[in-house]
Amino acid sequence: MTAKFSASADGTKYFTGIPCKRGHISERYVSDRCCVECKREREKEYRKTESGSECFARKAMKRRHNEGYKKVAYASHVKRNYGITIKEFDMQVHVQKNRCAICSTEFIHDAMTTKPVVDHDHETGKVRGLLCRKCNQGIGNFGENREVMKRAIEYVQSGGVL
Repeated sequence: MTAKFSASADGTKYFTGIPCKRGHISERYVSDRCCVECKREREKEYRKTESGSECFARKAMKRRHNEGYKKVAYASHVKRNYGITIKEFDMQVHVQKNRCAICSTEFIHDAMTTKPVVDHDHETGKVRGLLCRKCNQGIGNFGENREVMKRAIEYVQSGGVL
């Protein structure tokens, strides 16, 4: 069988049925006649080298810093972890007038400490609202224990002595 008659639909690969030098019976690339499996193995080996891992890390870093990637990744994170869509998230920001539900600090979406984060009940998974990072961490530091939070309020109100 020739490459002409067994080319893939996109025209980048073909299959001959003849093993390559390493013994793989797989498709080959039209551009360089290289076996697909051999190319995969070489790429894997290259990534293990110092220059290959740097190149791979650089590409991954570029992807992470791409603004479009960040938005898609965050939307996926919110849906996966809290069960709400990014549209529902944005609606909640609007309902809360772009402010933290506890301290009323205005959300600044680029700043780490004042970016809105989803507050949820760890037992039920139910979303309670959006908080700034400081308030969300404060609740987390109290272990979501209402009694401990009440004692903390009493402590602060009494001037530090209970």
